[in-house]
Amino acid sequence: VNVTVQADSVGGTATNDRPFLNAIVDKQVTKNTPLVYDITATDLENDDLTFVVRKADFSVLTAADNVTVTVTKLNNTKARLTITPDTDFTGLVNLKIGVTSVANNPVIGDFDTQAFNLLVTDNPLTPTNLQLISGAGVNPGNTVTTDTPTIQFNAPAGKTVKVLLGGVVVGNA
Repeated sequence: VNVTVQADSVGGTATNDRPFLNAIVDKQVTKNTPLVYDITATDLENDDLTFVVRKADFSVLTAADNVTVTVTKLNNTKARLTITPDTDFTGLVNLKIGVTSVANNPVIGDFDTQAFNLLVTDNPLTPTNLQLISGAGVNPGNTVTTDTPTIQFNAPAGKTVKVLLGGVVVGNA
């Protein structure tokens, strides 16, 4: 028995799949401080990749977006983003990061994209010594992250989650 295996083919003709970004997590920085952040992507055909950062709607960034972005390609699967907030700007910047293997005039459908939020603040949150206090219905698999300004909780229906800072409730859901 002879078996011929051909990856990603349609009717015997090889296809070229879109590259895809590896996980990207939201970040925060102190105002007047640039963020330097490395991102990676995978391409099954090892094509030459182009990385971009755009507005949340995937249109091109302008001076009104409160940040400037430089993308430096480190190798074919890795790029370094330098995102510099405008002087004294504080707030949330909603961006979209994309990667494509299309070299000439790529359109949005040629990209794999992920939303990326940058919180620019006077006092970045630095969660330390966070713990999940067990109780009825608390999932022991829940985790607390320390690298983003977002903490995600899963609670059973009808239960309340309270967030305390120094013993004071600062949020609940």
